[in-house]
Amino acid sequence: MKPHTLLVSFVLLLALYSLPGCKDKCKGVNCPPNGQCDPETGDCIIDFCATANCGAHGTCNPANGVCNCDTGYQGANCDTTWSTKFVHAAGWSASDNTTASTAGTPLGIFTYVPTITATAPATVRVNGMSGFANSQINFSLTSPTAFTCNQTDAAGRVYTGSGSITGDTLTVNYTVTYTDATNDVITGKWRKN
Repeated sequence: MKPHTLLVSFVLLLALYSLPGCKDKCKGVNCPPNGQCDPETGDCIIDFCATANCGAHGTCNPANGVCNCDTGYQGANCDTTWSTKFVHAAGWSASDNTTASTAGTPLGIFTYVPTITATAPATVRVNGMSGFANSQINFSLTSPTAFTCNQTDAAGRVYTGSGSITGDTLTVNYTVTYTDATNDVITGKWRKN
């Protein structure tokens, strides 16, 4: 082969090698776990959701691999219901304070022992609300720690209010409106037994 032919061949090979797509841009690129090299750019593309386990009640956020849980669920794998922390097998000790009354109820503190059961991931039922044995009221959980209530019990008493839970303490603020349109305004602290 003539020297100038060899030189032309070398220049052509060099030109071809420098064309886009001809270089191995992933050569020597070490991507982290869940990463894959993009052959066009040589950049590592991370699949944050490759190892995420969001269970049946969550979806993985591809930007960071964190599970976004459905309403009523929490935890790294979206496998814990909000209602779980409200249920306590040994029951609760309620200390309610009637702060205002048009029903003639004496103002001050009264105590009773309600029970709470979970009826859905974001709903719990309180049995014995305000110390009335036949009173069953649902608390609709609006977050893992907060709730609202707006329900009429079997005796026609209407309960409206809200509250929150912190650790073993449930704070409640509600109004009981009776069938004669009188009411009691109540604040309370409930503690797990």
